[in-house]
Amino acid sequence: MGTNYYVQPIFPDEAWGFELASISNDIDKPCPLGIVQEDYYPGTPLLFSHANSEKGAIRLSTDLNIDYNLSYTVLGGVKGNPGRKTIRNWFKIKVFGYNYKIRYCPSVCWNCKVVCKDVGVIEYNGQNHLGLSDFPVEVKFVKDA
Repeated sequence: MGTNYYVQPIFPDEAWGFELASISNDIDKPCPLGIVQEDYYPGTPLLFSHANSEKGAIRLSTDLNIDYNLSYTVLGGVKGNPGRKTIRNWFKIKVFGYNYKIRYCPSVCWNCKVVCKDVGVIEYNGQNHLGLSDFPVEVKFVKDA
């Protein structure tokens, strides 16, 4: 926790990082923003946090928030405060192959009904986006220097 990481796809055809960028085709209206895959770019570093800030380390299958560490970015999510109001903000890191995947399957709200899905690459408007999918993207985590 408290360290920036790049999340990068493993496979050669998915070898570039993810960045917060416009998903609009209208040049005059650059919003909404989404997580897109950029060629020749390692991506934007991410910051991971979990419900109990006293625990320190992020472990596999821990409910966590994923945040771009950019002071000017507001995505509408709420950090921390696990429960019904923040159920859409919690993800988990799971083992996948010899690496990892990110999964939406929060357990921070014991009486909330959720449909678990993996985070995968989805093509939309000619861009590769991250979204909930039946086909997870295998990733590695690279610590920001």
